[in-house]
Amino acid sequence: LVLWNNIIGCNGRCERYAKIDSWKLQELMAQSGLSHVGNEIKNLNDLPTPIYNSKYTLITGKYKVRVNKTKNVVIVYEKGDDGKYEKSVRVMNAVVGRDIKNDASYNISNRWLWIKNPNGSFSKFVTQVAGNVVFESIGYKRKEDLSSLNYIEFDNLGNSIDGSFIKLQYADAQWIFDNLDYDTVVEFYESDDLNGVNVPEVKKISLENDKKNWDPTYNGSESPWNKVKNDGKKK
Repeated sequence: LVLWNNIIGCNGRCERYAKIDSWKLQELMAQSGLSHVGNEIKNLNDLPTPIYNSKYTLITGKYKVRVNKTKNVVIVYEKGDDGKYEKSVRVMNAVVGRDIKNDASYNISNRWLWIKNPNGSFSKFVTQVAGNVVFESIGYKRKEDLSSLNYIEFDNLGNSIDGSFIKLQYADAQWIFDNLDYDTVVEFYESDDLNGVNVPEVKKISLENDKKNWDPTYNGSESPWNKVKNDGKKK
């Protein structure tokens, strides 16, 4: 595994991780003692406020992401044969930071497996949009402890909060982390109109005493949400 000029070069298993499970690639890098400026960020406070330049030429690829700050919804569109982004392929409830500039567009940038938030919590699957504007999971009280979810923050999905992040359910943050490349454009806008897109309902979990410390979309067998499913019982 070799790093040069922000490019990762490797072969065999490492390449497969880079294409299929990008978070595993970061784990492999950490285990190998490798680091690069782009992967040394450990705290969201270390990232600068983004500079928006309307003359900047964006690179377009397979997907485009539109973040509706009014509805706190993230919609991923796939490019059609005509080059237009009209087919929605994933719709996500979010907590969108009020500090993010309206009517702004950026390309996806760096990724970090974990990052520390200003409030002391830790988020997983962090995908940088620009500067300190990031997609990330709902916060955890302890790094790498998926049983320490901030369930109050989870129940805030669909609402706005001060900050520059877009907080998502575990599965949604992972999907963005693993599927959106550097040619993905992310747009931020405000509107009451979602253009007919149906937004999935998110169940509140704060009263689920035996399960509330876990994100319901995490599919690990150790999660009590999945144990309930495997037992054939209702949630």
